[in-house]
Amino acid sequence: MIMFTNFLSILPEPPTGTPAELAADGLGFFELWITRIGLLVAFAGAIRLVLSLGSDDGREKIQAILTMVSGFIISGSVSQLEVFSFGAGSAEEEFAAIISYFCGWVARAGIAAMLFGGFALVLSFKDNNAGTQVSALKTLAIGGMIISLSAFLPTIV
Repeated sequence: MIMFTNFLSILPEPPTGTPAELAADGLGFFELWITRIGLLVAFAGAIRLVLSLGSDDGREKIQAILTMVSGFIISGSVSQLEVFSFGAGSAEEEFAAIISYFCGWVARAGIAAMLFGGFALVLSFKDNNAGTQVSALKTLAIGGMIISLSAFLPTIV
């Protein structure tokens, strides 16, 4: 019995407050740590990119860039959770908030595609391969089309 009491003494005091305050604290905690983990993944991708610059393998560089971009996507995805304020307004306002959030991420995906296409194009000049260069230009153009779609999408919906 004494051992159990000693074990309970090392536990922190339970939090107090309203359920809404406790939920906000919990979400803030997870938002903070998911952002940190995303930035850590992006940092690891940047280190991989720097280390792969010395080799001739383009696949290593592309994997490093993808790791870096995925880290930024992880950290950025939780930074805009306050856009969703359900129950705070009318259905139109909530739908507009969701569309705004979605269009922002469509634009980010387009930017990532353009960035990936640009890197692939730069790396393809070294090989002097016309097929790889055309593929990189297609990726670059698709990224531009995705960005224009994100700007046009709110007027359609």
